Amino acid sequence: MDQADKDQQGRRRHGRPRACRVTEEPEKLWDAVDVAEYLNTSISWVYKAAAEGNLPVVRVPGLTRVRFIPSLIRAVGRGEWRPADVIPLKAG
Repeated sequence: MDQADKDQQGRRRHGRPRACRVTEEPEKLWDAVDVAEYLNTSISWVYKAAAEGNLPVVRVPGLTRVRFIPSLIRAVGRGEWRPADVIPLKAG
């Protein structure tokens, strides 16, 4: 059975084509030092901005420090990312 037959069989069995595998390696996460260097700011500012929700962060289980996705930090640097507007709910 060749690959085309296997793919066709997979479509019949599941009703959709098989998912392709990701071949690219994921981006390595940045720490606060990397972000501070990229944004030309202090490390303390990075932590403060992250705590206030002004920088997109990733919290990794088992690590005490936050990490950052480089593409999102680059978007911040270009002015293409901003925090979501939060509207407080009124107490009922």
